[in-house]
Amino acid sequence: MYWSSSTGQWAHWDTKVSDYHYPSDSTPEYSSILVPMVDNVRTTYLIDLIAKQSLSVLLIGEQGTAKTVMINGYMGKYNPEYHLEKAVNFSSTTTPYMFQVCIYIKTSVQRSPV
Repeated sequence: MYWSSSTGQWAHWDTKVSDYHYPSDSTPEYSSILVPMVDNVRTTYLIDLIAKQSLSVLLIGEQGTAKTVMINGYMGKYNPEYHLEKAVNFSSTTTPYMFQVCIYIKTSVQRSPV
């Protein structure tokens, strides 16, 4: 797959992959480490492109493909005072009803009794 740069030239995705430098002053959580590779650079670019259009993003894929790390890293760029996020993890046992209840609980207005 190729990417069209702002100059109008075609370039391979591996030209967008930056070097990974392990932090020397701290130890990051294992689950937050994302080493740049062609797949996650491409996915991050597409997430950014979709989010700029104010559209929702859903990542699907096999276990261990860094979906959660990519989304958490991307959402970490936003100010939580202005942007809300909700991650919903699915498994093979997740039913549509379970998903519906999860969304309903997170989006319904909780009113205190008067």
